[in-house]
Amino acid sequence: SNCPPDAVPAAARFEPLLTIRSNFVAGRNHPLACRAQVSAQDLCAAQWALVRRPHVADFLDSFFASQGFPALTGSVETNSLTSLKALVMSGRYLSLLAEPWVGDEMRRGDIVALPVAGAPVLRQAGLITRDGVEQRPAVERAIAVLRGVCAAWQAECEGLRAGAQPHGSPGRGTALP
Repeated sequence: SNCPPDAVPAAARFEPLLTIRSNFVAGRNHPLACRAQVSAQDLCAAQWALVRRPHVADFLDSFFASQGFPALTGSVETNSLTSLKALVMSGRYLSLLAEPWVGDEMRRGDIVALPVAGAPVLRQAGLITRDGVEQRPAVERAIAVLRGVCAAWQAECEGLRAGAQPHGSPGRGTALP
C-alpha cells in the first residue's frame, strides 16, 4: 500500500517497508531549473504535468493551501510515465515525481529537482494486514520475500543518492537530493 497511516482502518496494521521520495521537478531548460531557491508562488504560477493519483492531488492541494495559494488548475494529467517525463523534459512543465521514476533522467541532468522548502516529499509504502489474523505459511514466505526486496531496493536508492553528484552550474538543481 502507498497511503498515509491515518487512512489505515483501526482493525488493520500498517507495516512500512520503504520510503518513497518525491521531488518537485523540471526539465533542465525550464526557467525555474536554474534558480537557487524556488518559492510556492513560483510553483503556483507554472504549468504542471501530473500523474493521475489522488495522493498527489491531495498533497499539492494541501501544500499550496498551507502557503496561502489556491489549488492548481489547468494542469495536464496522465497515467503515462513516458508522457509525464517527456512533458517535464520539454522545459514547459513542472511535476511532482518519485525519484525511482526519474532517477536515470536526474542522473543525466535531463530532469532536475527544484530547491523548494519542504521537499523532498516522503511517503511510506508498505503492507496493510488485519490485526489478530494469522497468515498462512505461503503468505508469510511471500511477505518475507517482499520485505527483503524492499529493503534491498531502499538501500540501492540511498546508495544512488549518496553517490550522486550535482550537475550543471552553481545554483542549478541537483541530481537525486
